[in-house]
Amino acid sequence: MALRALFETRDKQLIPLDDIQHINARYNDALRDESQTLTIIYKDGMKVTIAATEYAALKSAWEARKNGR
Repeated sequence: MALRALFETRDKQLIPLDDIQHINARYNDALRDESQTLTIIYKDGMKVTIAATEYAALKSAWEARKNGR
């Protein structure tokens, strides 16, 4: 049985890393425009919004999972 990798945001949302298709790459633009959220798109098309401050840690965890670490 394969274990599913989860990322927990500061507000206790659980993000399944294996199901992520895309993380909004316009992080810097989002902060410059004073937008406080980013969108995660899952492989099934579902979208979830997270705080922009979670981006760096989530992206790092997602990439590590994709690369098998």
